Amino acid sequence: MKIVFLLLIISNEYFAQQTSQLSVDSTKIDAKLIIGFWESVDSNKYRIEFTDEQWAVKLKANVGVAGGYFFSKDSLGMMLFSGWAPNWPLFDCALYLSSSDTLEVSTWCFMCEAIRSKYVRVKEK
Repeated sequence: MKIVFLLLIISNEYFAQQTSQLSVDSTKIDAKLIIGFWESVDSNKYRIEFTDEQWAVKLKANVGVAGGYFFSKDSLGMMLFSGWAPNWPLFDCALYLSSSDTLEVSTWCFMCEAIRSKYVRVKEK
């Protein structure tokens, strides 16, 4: 009986390790999926660009925060879905990649409501 119990504990530990290694970190996005140009789906057709800055991914836009938003990136090229802009009070930005060509962007600053926009991937003009 003790041997069966011991085997159950060992197998549970093994499967728990396998599951944790296979799970995806929901706070990060592969930077390769974001880099490039995106255009808003509304009538304004605002264009934004994500560039690789080695230590971070930078969101550049023609409207909004002048310095852009930065999303920290790890050594594997995975970037945080939450970014910031160098300003006081800080401006925040969150990304949600709903498919390979559809991106939702939320921006907000201290004491402001979030502004949400949907973008689709486009080629450079």
